[in-house]
Amino acid sequence: MGHESAESFYAYLAQHIPAPVLDSIVVDFARLLPQPALRVPLLKAHYEHMQNELSRPSIASFKNKSYSTVLTSKSSTSSSIDEAGSSDDEDEEYPSTIRLRTFNHLVFVIHGIGQHIDFRDGEFKSWNGETGVEGGNHAFRDMFRSMLETTFQDIPLALEMQSIEWHEDLHDPTGLDNVFDLISPEGASAIREFNKETFMDVLYYLSPRYGQLIVDSVTQQLNEKYRVFMDEHPGWDGKVSIFAHSLGSMISYDLLTHKPGEVAINGVRFPGLDFEIDNFFGVGSPVGVMILARGDLNIEDGEFTPGIKIPNCRRYFNVYHPIDPIAYRIEPLIKQEMHDKDPFSAVKDQTFGQLQEQWEGLNGPVHGFPYRHDYVMRRRKREQGMMEVAFAAASHSSYWMSDDVVLFTIMQLCQPVVDTLHRYMSARVPLPKLMRSIVELTPHTKVLLSATALVRDRCTGLSREQIVLIDKDRLYFLSRLSEVACRRKWRIKLTATTKAVYGEDSFMMKIIPNDAAVPEPGAPPTSNNATQPGVHTFKAPSTPVRNQWMDAINEAVVKANSILAEELPAHKVTRDTANLVDLPTGKSIDYFNAIKAGFLKEKTANGWYDSWNDRWLVLQEDHLSCYENSPKLDFVGQFPLRKTKAFCYELRGAFQWAQKKSKGGEWLQTKIEGHQIKLDENDQEYVAFVIQVASSTAGHSIVQRRYSEFAKLHRELRKLFQPEQLPALPGTRMWNKFEPNYLKQKAIGLHGYLNEVCKRCANTRAQPLLLDFLELTPPATELKESTEEENAEKN
Repeated sequence: MGHESAESFYAYLAQHIPAPVLDSIVVDFARLLPQPALRVPLLKAHYEHMQNELSRPSIASFKNKSYSTVLTSKSSTSSSIDEAGSSDDEDEEYPSTIRLRTFNHLVFVIHGIGQHIDFRDGEFKSWNGETGVEGGNHAFRDMFRSMLETTFQDIPLALEMQSIEWHEDLHDPTGLDNVFDLISPEGASAIREFNKETFMDVLYYLSPRYGQLIVDSVTQQLNEKYRVFMDEHPGWDGKVSIFAHSLGSMISYDLLTHKPGEVAINGVRFPGLDFEIDNFFGVGSPVGVMILARGDLNIEDGEFTPGIKIPNCRRYFNVYHPIDPIAYRIEPLIKQEMHDKDPFSAVKDQTFGQLQEQWEGLNGPVHGFPYRHDYVMRRRKREQGMMEVAFAAASHSSYWMSDDVVLFTIMQLCQPVVDTLHRYMSARVPLPKLMRSIVELTPHTKVLLSATALVRDRCTGLSREQIVLIDKDRLYFLSRLSEVACRRKWRIKLTATTKAVYGEDSFMMKIIPNDAAVPEPGAPPTSNNATQPGVHTFKAPSTPVRNQWMDAINEAVVKANSILAEELPAHKVTRDTANLVDLPTGKSIDYFNAIKAGFLKEKTANGWYDSWNDRWLVLQEDHLSCYENSPKLDFVGQFPLRKTKAFCYELRGAFQWAQKKSKGGEWLQTKIEGHQIKLDENDQEYVAFVIQVASSTAGHSIVQRRYSEFAKLHRELRKLFQPEQLPALPGTRMWNKFEPNYLKQKAIGLHGYLNEVCKRCANTRAQPLLLDFLELTPPATELKESTEEENAEKN
């Protein structure tokens, strides 16, 4: 600012910088000024400028209109924020409610030292290799799912999480573990086994040969998974971030601090990533101490000159537990004076707006940092004092179960929302209420199709059975069938003889489905115990409610009869919703497309007296239905269909679309019952796995297949599918191949693999391969149709 006044300097900025941009940066700029004598006058000038702008008459033109600073493209498939109109007429530029649209983010999760089987794709195994979903990766991703459904339920973040597993590529093909076992003495075997699986990974990474192998494995997986993801999501416009733990954060740091093709000092060449990284989260990270040990710092004559390579990403965060012996700080290596500056501590248990407001207050620029890098987790009471040493080792793996870490990570991923809230905070106005751009699901929704499907959760990668509903605009996902299905008492088709007439008092009405006698108004009432066959008597809470129901029913009858009388073409006649949901006996979900729905009391003969029971009545275009209860339509998610595409494979998609000739249920089921040890033509023993096959066309059969035949099938399928579209083939070993427990686990793994293959191959060009593997011959009609389709595609 020099010798100029704050007012003159601000006027100069306002002349050369557009007002919306200036409003969003001036507060941050003021924070960078070291002296209050410079900072306060600039903020006062900004406040006076805003007051003058708000008092201008032109502001009135914004009344009763929505306002948004986010520009969206018509070709965009997501990632936009709409601001709804404010109820405050005096402040239309900052509406009190913002309606949000979905924004996308892809996060790659990279593990640290040691074996992490739970990070492998296509295998639902725990960290120790046993079948299950225990382990850091499964728990961590499930915490993301849970927090997005609770704390961040108003934030429409479409988060996709994918894992990177590099330990197997280092240990299995190289034979390192076998050599390690050869040189290990007999004593302290448990400790040596632990060293083999964990600490040796650090030494391997620091060596040129095996460090190159690890870098190539991680880079190849990242690029391949990103390519497959983009192929399956054309037009995707989200951001990509990396979340890495322990040694994984060191690997990621090196990837992001070396240009493609650059060779490090130790000779390791970095191929480079094919995409940009938005956020890099390093948790439990030894980056600080490892770049010190590698000699990457400028230390001469005992003097340290601060400065390190900054990863090539928008933001780099170093999250650590205060007693984690593996994790170290980063900020003092960038600027030495940060040693005395406490790291930022996460906040929680507030709304998103409150979290962001507190975040802005604590995370301001300091010592020239535009944002903080080091973030420390909260230390629990049991981890203090004498117990600090006892919990030190466990703290290194505590990040996978920390809701603080998950909360902090999601806050950084929600940058599109943060940018909008920042405009409010810069103007010192109250934060708006956030609303998702969703459509309520009701019985009046025009549902076209309902079905039971396995829906893949983008955070956990697991598939859960849900109810899927589709209308002309979007998909709805509901998790609990018991809350959706209702027990139907009766259903009447509306015909010319159907009538809704007055009952015995001003609250009652009768539904007469046929030509039964209708009592004349004013006629003496019949006995309370006399009930006309087929006539349903209802009592409404008031006379207007009864009249509304009678008018609606009679109008629907007239409309239904007029449609039949006009003899409309078949494709224009209203049809019932196609229902493919597996419902319990007596339950129904045929209440959608309702014209009117509500509770009335129905008169029911109960022995020698009549009773009144609450009934849920649903009027549709050509039917009137009565249910014992109403549904609870709380959907767990919805997906707009505008500008979307449907794919015929299930992996990486929300669910699997069926082709025209696909069946409503599974076309094929397989189960591996066990194994048998047999002799081949050379009298050599081999294992044959017994497969029970249930086909809708060929019935039941038993097939025996060797592991080599599974491997051959997998190789052929890889020629037809992308690698990420196939489940991982369970591995094998060359020793103790006939050990019973090993064969049992191998059969379990092959059973899961074969079930996934059946789903992938259904109604695809790979289907004949699978049928041949299971000794099934496809029907001649299917072969003919398949041949005709292939010829049509060629022509």
